[in-house]
Amino acid sequence: MTHLRTQIRQYIAAAIEAAGLVPTGQVYQSRVHAHDSDIAQAIEIRTPVDTIAGNVSDAPKIYRRLLAVEIVCFANGETAEDNVNTLADQIEALLLPDHSLSGLAEDVDLESTTIELDGAGLTTYAEATLGFVVRYISEHPVVISDDFNSAYVDWDMATPDAQIDAQDQLTLPQ
Repeated sequence: MTHLRTQIRQYIAAAIEAAGLVPTGQVYQSRVHAHDSDIAQAIEIRTPVDTIAGNVSDAPKIYRRLLAVEIVCFANGETAEDNVNTLADQIEALLLPDHSLSGLAEDVDLESTTIELDGAGLTTYAEATLGFVVRYISEHPVVISDDFNSAYVDWDMATPDAQIDAQDQLTLPQ
C-alpha cells in the first residue's frame, strides 16, 4: 500500500500536470531524476519532512501529521524571474482552494515563497520554492494476535459443593 505522503505528492503532481502549467513531462517528483537545466520551465515536488504533531488515538494508532511539501519552479532566460513568479502564483491558485487535496488531507497552508536568481548581472536562471504544510491523519491498525487454541473447563453441576463433577477441554479448529 502506498504511503499517504506519497499519494499526496502524486496528487499534487497530477493536478499541476492537468493544469498545464509547464510542458508535458516537466513535473518531477524526485531530485533523483532532476530536470535538465536547459529546459525553459520545470517543476519539482519534494516532501522532505513528515512530522508527527500528536496522537488522535492509541488503539488503533492514529497520528496527526505535518508534511512539508516544497514545490520548486525553475525557469531559464531573460524573463526567468517573471516566469517563476507566474508559476508560483498559478500553483497557489491551484492548490489553496482544494484545502483537503480531494480528501487526502485535513488542510493545506502556504508557509513561504522563496525566489532565487542565478546569473552574473543578468537573470538567466531563477527558481521559486513554495513551502506548503499539509496536515493529514495516518492510521496504523492494531495487529491482533489470535493465538487462542484451547480452553479447559471445570464443571460443578451440583449445589455448589466445591467438588468438580466434570471436566472439558475445548479446542478450536486451526
